[in-house]
Amino acid sequence: MFKKFKTSSSVGQLLAWLWEKGYQLPKPERRGDFMKYEMVDANYSCLVHMLQNPKYAGLYVYPRFRLETSVLPDGTVIKKKRPTRSGEWQVCLEDQHPGYITLAEYEANVEKIAMNAPRHSPDSRGAANKGSALLSGLITCRRCHHKMRVHYRKRGGVSYYCQPDKRQRVNGHSCCFTITGDELERQLSEQILYAIGPAGVKAAQLASDRLAAERATARSILSNELEQLRYNADLARRRFDNVDPANRLVLDTLSSELEVALQSVAERESRLARFDCDEPQRPTPEEQAELERLGSRLETVWYDVEADGRLKQQIVRVLIEHVLADVDETSNESVLWVHWSGGHHTELRAPRGGRRGRKPPIDLPKVINTLRKVTNDEEISRALNRRGVPTERGESWTKRRVSRYRERNDIPHLMRTCNVHPVGFRSRRPLPI
Repeated sequence: MFKKFKTSSSVGQLLAWLWEKGYQLPKPERRGDFMKYEMVDANYSCLVHMLQNPKYAGLYVYPRFRLETSVLPDGTVIKKKRPTRSGEWQVCLEDQHPGYITLAEYEANVEKIAMNAPRHSPDSRGAANKGSALLSGLITCRRCHHKMRVHYRKRGGVSYYCQPDKRQRVNGHSCCFTITGDELERQLSEQILYAIGPAGVKAAQLASDRLAAERATARSILSNELEQLRYNADLARRRFDNVDPANRLVLDTLSSELEVALQSVAERESRLARFDCDEPQRPTPEEQAELERLGSRLETVWYDVEADGRLKQQIVRVLIEHVLADVDETSNESVLWVHWSGGHHTELRAPRGGRRGRKPPIDLPKVINTLRKVTNDEEISRALNRRGVPTERGESWTKRRVSRYRERNDIPHLMRTCNVHPVGFRSRRPLPI
């Protein structure tokens, strides 16, 4: 479980993997000296408790929990018990007992859980998800220093915007800016592939070795569970053999326990047999060479439409610490400052897309010159106002304003012999742009 969490993006993903494999977790009995355990189905709170428990790293700490008291505005007093952090321990003794993980691995697990907190928290990134946004949880607004959010457009593509809500701004300022992330993420992908290109050749071999290690770990778990069940069945049989046959009450109870133990052994033996039958075939040397060739084509895998977005986000978060975003108003470009894990910085620029709600500009002299051939100035003003085209001063059109505009741009008026057609009623063709 601890090894799998290293490659999992969040506790939720680890929980889904445990459910898929059908693994159970030990839980101490509430009564007694907490030396007896029972196997229960995995749940989220149990996983978080195990991952944040220093006992699994061979540590003895005190205090283990801390009671926090808070008062709501209405005067309600709330007391909450939470696990203590490493800086709050008064006593910390290392190597008190054999641990499942090292102290460094324990601290990494605690940090990962903290970073997967909700993304409106100042220091958290949020858990990696299946979305295509590479910078989800990493990008920060350079103007207000708050996390930027992701918007997936209906027609495809990704945008990042600074959300103006109370969780980020108490005074409720408006949105700083919105940038289109398609071109920026394409440039970022090129930088990432350049950074991890030499490691692509070994990716296939590492994946095969990890699969074999996971397979061996799963079989070891099943074997240990079967050995424990056989011991329990043998213990129940010896108890049953040593009981006085005249004591029918105890005899019946031990007989029931023996039947349950033998049934558990039979079920686990059947499960282990099915596991061995489903053993995947290991690649031959020729197939291994083919896997290495595919591993060198990391760029093709990265840009594949079926590539896992969660895995790509995990790779990005290993390589990048954080990203600052801003807009260069003079050049009308979106700018990203990428801070890499090694300490280097990279500046990426891309032209800004059209702002949402803004209509494309039209060639007004060409439009009026076309309309004057079929109608007069009054009908032209009505057509322009219906289209929402303002004058050069931002005013609505009138017959007099159309006439003055034609005179300034040397556009002739309508010939008197032509028929006048109300534009927009008989002809539904759009205005030329």
